[in-house]
Amino acid sequence: MAKNKKKGKVTVGSVIRSVVLVAALCVFCYSGYQLITIYLEYKQGTDEYKDLEQYVDVANNTSVAADTEKQTVKDTEEEIDMDETSTDEFGTVIIGDIIDSDEEEAQAVMHDPETTQIGENTTQPMTEQTTDPTTETEKETAVITEDENGNVKILGKIAKVKKRVDFEELQKINPEIIGWLYVEAIDSINYPITQTEDNAYYLSHTFKKTDNIAGSIFLDCDTKPNFTETNSVIYGHNMKNGSMFGKLNLFYKEETYEESKYFWIYTPDLYYKYEIFSCVEVGAISKTYQRQFESDRDFEDYLETMKENSIIKTDTKVTASDKIVTLSTCTASSDVRFVVQGKLVRAYQVVDPDKVKTTSTETEK
Repeated sequence: MAKNKKKGKVTVGSVIRSVVLVAALCVFCYSGYQLITIYLEYKQGTDEYKDLEQYVDVANNTSVAADTEKQTVKDTEEEIDMDETSTDEFGTVIIGDIIDSDEEEAQAVMHDPETTQIGENTTQPMTEQTTDPTTETEKETAVITEDENGNVKILGKIAKVKKRVDFEELQKINPEIIGWLYVEAIDSINYPITQTEDNAYYLSHTFKKTDNIAGSIFLDCDTKPNFTETNSVIYGHNMKNGSMFGKLNLFYKEETYEESKYFWIYTPDLYYKYEIFSCVEVGAISKTYQRQFESDRDFEDYLETMKENSIIKTDTKVTASDKIVTLSTCTASSDVRFVVQGKLVRAYQVVDPDKVKTTSTETEK
């Protein structure tokens, strides 16, 4: 009888062991719940972005669908042969010929009613004096500028490329989608660019404005969405599953840069091609994120510092006339960021084959 009583006695040690076991089980269940929640959020974010593939065709920037007949572009008298393509110096297949912006302006003047005939085959604006271009000195010029109405104007060479992003459909989903980013060497970085009044919002919301840890790729809220500022900064999370800017750190390796040194930003009216000149770790709060500069000298010093500190060495020349884009993501340290910077090398005019065909049909009628 005494033995049975002793057998059923509960000791302090057994209680402690039971409590520890229950606690461990609770921690295990909670950790499992957390992992499942994170997985589901990752999957939800990935699925949302995958749904956009139907509106985008940017993975092959060196191909242009060809139409055999000549078509007339809407609201112009220009004839474009969609079958006539060539490659520019940056490896991009373009439609038709590359022309100089001054040449295009001269052609516009020829059709301007406010001109006066000064010779059998020449005209000039009534309010301007013609100049001899041979007397102008060669100097570095920007690829784009912004006119007094806030519109982007291409300077230098003008080329046309096929439309690759359907912004009409994208902006029906979210009018705050202002562009699309595609990195040639890391084709998984292929996302819409959002922008709103608060940089914190798209840290935790997808392009559909769904609350999600993946967030969005977004342009700094104080930056002009036409990319005419000296330094336009784009942010994205360094996601563990490799989504968003999770693979941007592949530019720690020379091989990635050697595979392709270009990335693209597509906007509704113009497509911008950037050449990478720096990949570097920087402080979370640093001059790296400065958007405007007091002088050309100040900007040149900035560019020189970014090139010198770059993890990989590039031969890309950068000057004070350049427009640059900074792609920024976090690292394992909360005080350190990894940035990839590119300078704008060409802005392309977009030709929409669907509108071309529609106009051609209407013309035939």
